[in-house]
Amino acid sequence: MNKLQVSMKGASAKKWSENRHYFRVGSYMKGCAHCGDTKEVETPSGGVRIVYTSGFQVFRTYDPQWMGCTWFCWECGAKDLQCWSPDQAGMIAAELSKPPVQGSREAKASAKYALRKSLPKMDVKAKVPTRNMEIARLENELARLMAAVKEMAK
Repeated sequence: MNKLQVSMKGASAKKWSENRHYFRVGSYMKGCAHCGDTKEVETPSGGVRIVYTSGFQVFRTYDPQWMGCTWFCWECGAKDLQCWSPDQAGMIAAELSKPPVQGSREAKASAKYALRKSLPKMDVKAKVPTRNMEIARLENELARLMAAVKEMAK
């Protein structure tokens, strides 16, 4: 066995050991909310759809209890709900700390249907603070404090 074969065997073993813990789920349609760049693309039906041009390095773990998270971004280090945009928060909140659904297409569809039905009948989007909501909250707090300082200076 020469050096090239040994190095290829080592790289293959390393890749195999990594892949048994997590798999990539980031794509053109689903990317990291923190480091992913988006653009609007017109669909054939005339609508507009937001797609990701970067931030595809989002992975889903096979065993969330062992890894300590369900999703993580390889590039920015965001985990779980911080990885995804708020419009995907409903289904993502249902899958937190649960192992991924495996099996045939029908088995996956029925398991995801059961997850969606198990969600409480509340607006999950309102529970997950987005970056814009947090910025607006901080700006309101800053305006309130500035008004208080001006009144104290009078």
